[in-house]
Amino acid sequence: CLNSEACLGATPGDDSHLPSGQCNHDKGYEGPLCTGCREGYASSGRFECSECPPLDVNVMRMLGLTVLVFGFVGVLVLLVRRSGGSNGGGLAMGERCGLVVYLRIFVNYMQLVSMTSAVDMGWPGQFKDFFFIQDKVASLGNYIHALDCLCQDFGLKLEFINLWLMNLLPVIFGILALVFWGLFWLFRGREGSIRIELITTIVVSFFLIYPSIIKHNFSFFSCQDLGDDTLHLVSDMSVECWSVEHFGWIFGIAIPGIVVWVVLTPLLAFAYILKHKHQIEVSHIGAELGFLYCGYGKNFLYWEAFTLLRKVAIVCLVVVLGATEHHTILALLCFAILALSYYFQIICKPYIERDMNSLELLSIIVSLMTLYCGLYFASDDLSPASEWILFCFLMSCNLYFVIFWLKKVCGKLRRILLKACP
Repeated sequence: CLNSEACLGATPGDDSHLPSGQCNHDKGYEGPLCTGCREGYASSGRFECSECPPLDVNVMRMLGLTVLVFGFVGVLVLLVRRSGGSNGGGLAMGERCGLVVYLRIFVNYMQLVSMTSAVDMGWPGQFKDFFFIQDKVASLGNYIHALDCLCQDFGLKLEFINLWLMNLLPVIFGILALVFWGLFWLFRGREGSIRIELITTIVVSFFLIYPSIIKHNFSFFSCQDLGDDTLHLVSDMSVECWSVEHFGWIFGIAIPGIVVWVVLTPLLAFAYILKHKHQIEVSHIGAELGFLYCGYGKNFLYWEAFTLLRKVAIVCLVVVLGATEHHTILALLCFAILALSYYFQIICKPYIERDMNSLELLSIIVSLMTLYCGLYFASDDLSPASEWILFCFLMSCNLYFVIFWLKKVCGKLRRILLKACP
């Protein structure tokens, strides 16, 4: 059983099943290996289900999450716009641009820790609870759960809607951004241009959802043997891998999504930046794509591309190899990627300010420590006291990063306020 709470009588690490194959229906589990969710329940994590709230509560939750996401995007867009979107081509950097950098580093930190903690190392309960909170903040997990419940309320079955949704999200965000800034332009009396605000909103939104797009597209290449000599899709065990249906979804949506969103879009954006890097200080490019290179030195305007590449590599490993039994090998591969990132970060020091380089290094260290602690749990021979010691150690690492980050952000905010109100 892949989840000890889903199968009645199953225990962690026990592959035996009851003769009746009975699932824990009271907690919403059904289907092959009890990996599916019954009606009235929706997926809340890897092979986990939770009860759906009433329709009115669910709709309010979706609206609230949408407002929070667009509110955060709006703050970043405003900061990039007010900072001119540029750091002077790497020659100088304003306080608002610095604040954008710290927010970008924090988002990268949350996404990175969420990805590394997704490696199944047999985490104890307290670790799962901690990672669950981080994952919900760093990904669209809460939104997907709410959408699943909403589809059930209207008699729809989600199954592959997640894949459609992830590949349509950049287009949806683009349309919403166009509508919002178009109305803003009309209310402003059709003065000026909204091009910079529109492109900046799309860039920031895409940056936030990029890991989720990678995860959902590559999840269609993650299969697992159910013991009947056939492979089944991990995200939906009712689908047989490499069947006509599976090939249809792979070639119809997953591969085009990977080519367009995972590869081409970032590649074209950074190619455009590098092509015009000598005109950034005096052109509109600095305001439109400034979020991607703000804070980096003149010779490292492309550095965020390496950060995105790191996300792609880790997510691919976790999604594709996560269904296998080689969790230790998976952890070591992710550890190697992070170690290389740490090495190049030390050698190159891409940020203009030393504190920014230190904060980026610290975020990588926290992820390395997460995998390092996981290797101990892979041995399955730890006492409860040892588990709590490792948990306190990992919590301390995360807390130190957050405190260091808050200190730098508060310093930037204080200097911005002093300039605004001398």
